[in-house]
Amino acid sequence: MKTLNDLRDELDGIDRELVALLCKRMGVSREVALVKRRAGVAVLDAGREAEVVRSRASLACAPLRPVTAAFFRQIMAMSRLEQESALGTSCVTLIGSAGENTAEIGKRTADLLGFTFVNVRKGLFADRLAPLHVVLAGENAVLDEENRRLMATRSVCVFLDDEPSRACEHRSLCVESARHIVAVRDDIEDTARRVVDAILSERF
Repeated sequence: MKTLNDLRDELDGIDRELVALLCKRMGVSREVALVKRRAGVAVLDAGREAEVVRSRASLACAPLRPVTAAFFRQIMAMSRLEQESALGTSCVTLIGSAGENTAEIGKRTADLLGFTFVNVRKGLFADRLAPLHVVLAGENAVLDEENRRLMATRSVCVFLDDEPSRACEHRSLCVESARHIVAVRDDIEDTARRVVDAILSERF
C-alpha cells in the first residue's frame, strides 16, 4: 500500500509533466500568433475555442467534464494573452483616479496575470508600454493624443471608475479611451480580479 509521501511524490511528478506541457503549449501558441499575423487572421477564433473546450471536456469521465471545461477555458484565455505577447501588444494600461488603492490594484492585477507592474502616474508613459506589463497611468495621460493612440494600439486599456465616491476630472475622456470599465471597490483583491476577468474576456 502506498504511503502519503508516495502519493505526494506521484502528484509532484504529474505536476512537473503538466507544467512542461503547458510551457510547450504556450510556445506553440506564440508560433500560431505569427502565422495568424502573416495570414491577416485575428487572434480570437471563438468557434475554435468553443470546439477545443467541448472536445477536451468530452475526453474526461463524466464527473470531471465541468472541471475540465473550466480548465481549458482558462488555458485558452492565457493562450490568447500569449499570442498577444508574441505580437507585442499584450500590455495592460490602467487609468483613472481610484484613490489611495490605485497602486495596490495595479500591483495585484500584475501579480494575477504574471506581468510586471510599472507606476507611471508621474513619469513618462510611451516608453513603458512593453509586453507583459501592467502600466498605471494617471487620468491626465488621456489628455495627450499620442498617449491615447498608444493605449488603443499597444495595450488593453482599463478605466478604474471610482464614481461617484471620487470625482475624475477627465472621466468622459477616460471612458472614451478605455476598452473596459471596472468599478472600484474597497476590496483590492475583488477589484483586481474583475480587472483580470475583463482582460481575459477580451475579444482580440
